[in-house]
Amino acid sequence: MNETTSFIPEIYIGENGNWYINDYDTGVRARGEDGITPHIGANGNWFIGETDTQVAAAGPKGDKGDSGDTGPSGSQGLTGATGPQGLTGPQGLTGPQGPTGATGPQGATGPKGDTGAAGPQGPTGATGPKGDPGAAGPQGPKGDKGDTGATGPQGPKGDKGDTGATGPQGLQGIQGPKGDKGDEGPAGPVNIANNLETLEEGFALDARQGKVLKDNIISHTFTNVFTGTSQVIGKVNAYTVPSGYKFLALSTNQTNHTVIAYARFSGTSITTDVFNIAGNDVNVTVETTIICQRQ
Repeated sequence: MNETTSFIPEIYIGENGNWYINDYDTGVRARGEDGITPHIGANGNWFIGETDTQVAAAGPKGDKGDSGDTGPSGSQGLTGATGPQGLTGPQGLTGPQGPTGATGPQGATGPKGDTGAAGPQGPTGATGPKGDPGAAGPQGPKGDKGDTGATGPQGPKGDKGDTGATGPQGLQGIQGPKGDKGDEGPAGPVNIANNLETLEEGFALDARQGKVLKDNIISHTFTNVFTGTSQVIGKVNAYTVPSGYKFLALSTNQTNHTVIAYARFSGTSITTDVFNIAGNDVNVTVETTIICQRQ
């Protein structure tokens, strides 16, 4: 026995103007306000616009029956009475174009569809009438200089024109003659002292003594960070005075806190004691500088 698993649904407009599917009145007008074509929705039912007709477009696939022997072709029988509504099969092939129905009133505008592929290039149309002249194009490049024309006759003398603008500065002229000797200026220093001992008036210090003065003074700085919270916190720093120098001074750079610093000597060794009377402050940085002078 062969079991039919698909058929072509019959979709038409009934006498009452509704869409019919396999003699089933969907209740949806085919002409007039909607003016839309039935389609299969995501749930597999026939839809008229956004209305679900509850009619399945495809029925379930049945089991495949055994293949029977092919019998001889019989003569065409009479058309039997219409049987009960069968299960809806899958989407059939598109039928032939039916006659154009009467134009209904304009329906609501649907959403814009995707842009279709560009069609083939059409034939070139006939040449249209000549358009208005376009705007002038940009100035073209300057052409080559033409030949000099013949000199015309001398014209009458014109009126005197206005004075022109001052021209650019001309080239420097040739060297003029030597001028007279000027007055004598004040006398400069005559004597230069290349030492630090001369006290006599009229001597100027030689520039080389600048480095000597710089080398006569050296310094060394200790950096101490006080992190405690007691009233008196001491730091001890040891320093050896270089040979040929002597201790000159001791200074600190901390002005926002009470700092006491003093030095103790033992030959060329100097020990500095730094005290920060800081109260409850923490993380106080104190720089103590030892200054020495060349002997």
